[in-house]
Formats: sequence, C-alpha cells, structure tokens
Amino acid sequence: FIFSKVSYSEEVLTIPMDLSKWTYEGNKFKCNLLQSNNDYGKFYFLAEPNNKFYFISDIEYENNKWKTIALTTQNAPWSNELYRKEFGSLEFTKPSQRFIFNKGAEEFMDSIALGSWVTLSLKGSNASSVSEIVIPTLQIQNALKSFNACRARLPKLSFSEARDMALSFEFGQKTLSRG
Repeated sequence: FIFSKVSYSEEVLTIPMDLSKWTYEGNKFKCNLLQSNNDYGKFYFLAEPNNKFYFISDIEYENNKWKTIALTTQNAPWSNELYRKEFGSLEFTKPSQRFIFNKGAEEFMDSIALGSWVTLSLKGSNASSVSEIVIPTLQIQNALKSFNACRARLPKLSFSEARDMALSFEFGQKTLSRG
C-alpha cells in the first residue's frame, strides 16, 4: 500500500498493513499497547492500577483538529461483508487532536482481539471536513498477550487508595492474617 498526505475533505486514511505494528510497553504500574509506526499519530491502550483502562488517540495530521470522534471497529477487508460496531464517541466544543475513551474501551479491546480493525471517524468544525483513520490490527497478538499479562499483574488499588486505607487491629494483635 502506498499513501500520501492529501488535504481535501472526506478522505479515508488507512495505515498500510505492512506498517501496522503493535508493541507492548509496561511496568509495575502502567501497561501500554501501542500502534505508533505511522504518519497519522499515536494510538494506544493504557491500563493502570484500580482497573483503569483507556483507548487514547493522539492524531497528528496536517495540524487538523476535530470536534467529534467515534470509536468503531470494522472487519478486515478480506471479510465477506463490512460490519462496523461503535464503542463510543466524544464531542468537544473546542477542536482537539487528543481523544481519551474509557467507556467501551474494554469491549473495544475484546473486538480487536478477535481480529477487528480500529476505525476512528472524525468530524471537524465544518460539516464537510469528515475524515476516517483505519488502523489494521495485524501483528497484534504477541503484544496483546504481553499487555494482558501486564494488566493481570497491576495492583487492584491505586497508591492513594492503599495509602489512605484504615486497617483495624484487635487489642494485642501483632500480625495480619487473611480474614
């Protein structure tokens, strides 16, 4: 696939399949599943302690900004039919390039794990400036496996919740035990 940056409305930007590479990065307190090897921005899942889970898109395309974004999945192009499912949408009064989805992000991840592709439908400040970014999910399985293993190891409480938790002791008790 060859792509070029064209600046007319109603364009669909598809990240070429051979450039679609998903990577995992994580530590004890944060897990990321990233797709950033493209000219259109950085797209990633972020998991944090206390079961916080997001899909974030930082779109970098000719300094454009959008007021509305819809997060959907679609079947891969070799599928028999085109099926799309929307998992969330955001609307801003001030146009933006960064969009953070938390509602629907888990279900969105489940759909991608089954082979669906990411589709971001964007609307600018005027009705004719509609754009779409399609992100293949090829080569995601190994990174997804590492990401999910990282998520399973994340603390179930945030640091501030654990710090502020009250622990009661019986008079004379010197050790903790599972209750």
